[in-house]
Formats: sequence, C-alpha cells, structure tokens
Amino acid sequence: MAILIWICISIDVVVALFLLGMLANPDQDAAGEAMLLLPVVLLLVCAGGAWLLMSRNHRIAALVTSAVPAIVAVYLLFLTIKKS
Repeated sequence: MAILIWICISIDVVVALFLLGMLANPDQDAAGEAMLLLPVVLLLVCAGGAWLLMSRNHRIAALVTSAVPAIVAVYLLFLTIKKS
C-alpha cells in the first residue's frame, strides 16, 4: 500500500510542477495566474498531508488524501487526450 501512496503523491507533485511551469507563460494575466496557483497549493498540501499521515501510520487516510487529487488529474488528462 505504501507504494501506491507514493505513486499518488508523485502524481500530485508532478501535476503541481506542470502547473507551476504554466505560470511562466508570458501570456498569462493576473487572473490566469491566480487560477493556476490555487490548484498548485492544494496539490502540494494534499501531497504533504499524505506524507505526514503515512509517516504516522495512517495509511488509508494517506491514500485517500493523495489519491483523490491524483485520480482527478489522471481523469482530466484522459479527457484531454480523448478530445484530441
């Protein structure tokens, strides 16, 4: 189960880094930056919370905390690939 939690945590961090990379786009206005910054913060909080829960042996809570954003991110990726 720990491997699955680490996979979900890494998906959360990779998506947060991708969104941070999108912030560097010069065409972003202030509203676009704000709309990208909130999911980055939430993803990093979920990843950190899952790591904290896992280190305190609350594995199921850690899995839920890290898997929900990871599932949403993978589903959005699936919809994006399916559309093109």
